[in-house]
Amino acid sequence: MRFIRALTVGSTAVVIAVAALMSLTPTPGQAMSEPIATDLPTSVVIPESSANTSLQPATSGAKNANAGNAEPLVGTTAQPSTPPTNADGSPKPPNEPKKDAPQLTVDTQLLEPGGRMVIAGSGFAPNEKVQVVVYSTPLVIGSFPADGVGALKASFLIPEQLRSGTHTIEATGWISRHVMNVEFTVVTAAVAAPLSTQLWILVVLGVLFTGAISLTIYFRRSIAQRFSGGSEPAGSAL
Repeated sequence: MRFIRALTVGSTAVVIAVAALMSLTPTPGQAMSEPIATDLPTSVVIPESSANTSLQPATSGAKNANAGNAEPLVGTTAQPSTPPTNADGSPKPPNEPKKDAPQLTVDTQLLEPGGRMVIAGSGFAPNEKVQVVVYSTPLVIGSFPADGVGALKASFLIPEQLRSGTHTIEATGWISRHVMNVEFTVVTAAVAAPLSTQLWILVVLGVLFTGAISLTIYFRRSIAQRFSGGSEPAGSAL
């Protein structure tokens, strides 16, 4: 019994000693903790070469490599686009008339293909040429001079190939690029009859209608008797 007790006590002592040694032995990758000295100075001296190197940005190499391909960041002012012109200096008409442009004055907005139109406008440069174009498909009619105050008055023939429908006349200054336009309608010859002729037809029809009503009222008794088959009573003898 004493031997067993002694063996048990010895085994327990060995186990305790081994456990103490394992707690003091550092595991791989783990450093032994050391007491921190509180009396050491807190400033750290960095060598000059190391300090200069550490201050360089991490992307400096990439920037230097691309420095030859990078464009200089110089402030530039966008230049206004020059309107397209023909060889003679006249403006090239756009595919569509300008929206919300000032309106031209026209003598008529209803005419036949090949009919004459007179337009008037203002706001152009003094004595400049003004190009007149007809839309939907842009057709250049010609250029006409503005007067000394920039006013325009031009007379021209509408192209005969224009189809019936709504079209636009647009005037553009060669120098000022001032634009004015107006819509008009192309109609057939029957629809485009002179207004005076239409008025005369209406007058004649009105006269005929009034005369028919007047005759009907005047002969109403005779008409009534004819349809009723009766006759007026004879007058009494004296």
